Amino acid sequence: MNKKTLIIIAIILVIFAIIWVVYDMFKPEAADANAVSTNLTDENTGIDNYINDLFLNVADNEIKENIIQNGITENEDEETSNEEKEKTETPTGSVTSREEKAIELTKKEWGSEDGVYFVNESINAQGKYIVSVRDKSTTGALAYYIVDVDTQLVTKR
Repeated sequence: MNKKTLIIIAIILVIFAIIWVVYDMFKPEAADANAVSTNLTDENTGIDNYINDLFLNVADNEIKENIIQNGITENEDEETSNEEKEKTETPTGSVTSREEKAIELTKKEWGSEDGVYFVNESINAQGKYIVSVRDKSTTGALAYYIVDVDTQLVTKR
């Protein structure tokens, strides 16, 4: 090899050495896997306690505010809530939600329920329910209905 080639190889080696030293100085250090926080035994302990305290305080404050506003003792409040639960229980076959009401209205429009079932597919932008009538054996849609629960208007699509 001639002298010029040796100088070029030496320059390249020096450049690589400089790059390696600079990289080694600025590279991020790996986190120590064995480092353990001594503050908490469980990472979620602090947040769990905070959330529990928050919800318990909110619930307690709401109950106290209701008692103060209504002048009701806690025992009377429990008795009235039990009575209200008994009154709100609906008899069998009655409609309790808007989705179920939409399905009931569609059943009345469709007629016979033999071999079919009804599915609440979605609610459109106007708040009307889209209910499909599906075949029990193939699960294919036989018809689609748009149901306005407020006006009890059922239209076939």
